[in-house]
Amino acid sequence: MNSNHRHNPTTAPSSSPAISRSAWITLIVISSVGLIPMYGETVIIPAIPDFIKEFGITYNTSSWILAAYLIAGAVMTPIFGKLSDIYGKKKIVLVIMCIYTIGVALGGFASNISFMIIARILQGIGISMFPIAFGIIKLQFPQEKLSIAQGIFTGYLRLAQD
Repeated sequence: MNSNHRHNPTTAPSSSPAISRSAWITLIVISSVGLIPMYGETVIIPAIPDFIKEFGITYNTSSWILAAYLIAGAVMTPIFGKLSDIYGKKKIVLVIMCIYTIGVALGGFASNISFMIIARILQGIGISMFPIAFGIIKLQFPQEKLSIAQGIFTGYLRLAQD
């Protein structure tokens, strides 16, 4: 060994763990899935005057279109969180997205405010996937790189709001 050999810190191997390819794929998929309920909520707000006119309801009654969505999400988040701990995060996210999709389909056929509110309750369940999604991301990324993954996930969700 050469005695003149010195340790060069710029060529030393990185001590931070590498991020697997499957972690990046999981992040992209879960972020894309998360866009669906976020986008759905964003497009509903400008349509509220149309709902008032189409359903012949008051502005106060139309507030249930948003409230049903938010209340359902708030109620179901801890329930689905516990179910994801028991049955698996991936499985529960898939169930949530199926329920959300049914809610969106039913909302498209709503002919009165009651039917729309039922559809919005089903859609509201979709937002209960977000804490589970963060849990999935946390399991996929090393602690040192978790903030990068969470930043990408939340940034991706921001796209639906523009």
